[in-house]
Amino acid sequence: MFTVARRLTPHVRHRQKYVDVPVSEPRAFVFTTTPVVRARTLRQFVAELERSAARPLEPFVDRGDFSRWIRDVFGDHALAAELRAIESRHRGRPGPDTIPVLIDAIRARYDLREDLLAAVS
Repeated sequence: MFTVARRLTPHVRHRQKYVDVPVSEPRAFVFTTTPVVRARTLRQFVAELERSAARPLEPFVDRGDFSRWIRDVFGDHALAAELRAIESRHRGRPGPDTIPVLIDAIRARYDLREDLLAAVS
């Protein structure tokens, strides 16, 4: 009989693969703004958050859509919890910094900072 031993090293999620590997079309995040935009990668998702005005994104924040998508599609419960906390704070005290804070959280988690540096250069 074969017995599987305990893991010797902690499990490491390969986060970078989620940045550019597209999810299936039915799992894409649909920005129902005008025009409708579908994000199939995290890079596309962040780019659309940056491109959009904050006001049209507020319903997504109020419903918790961003954290739910990260949790359900990518299974990243840690980032989803962080985004859920940001969304919750926004519901209690809406402010213009909510979307930039969401973007910063995603960028930090998935090391998309080089995108930001390239955009500034």
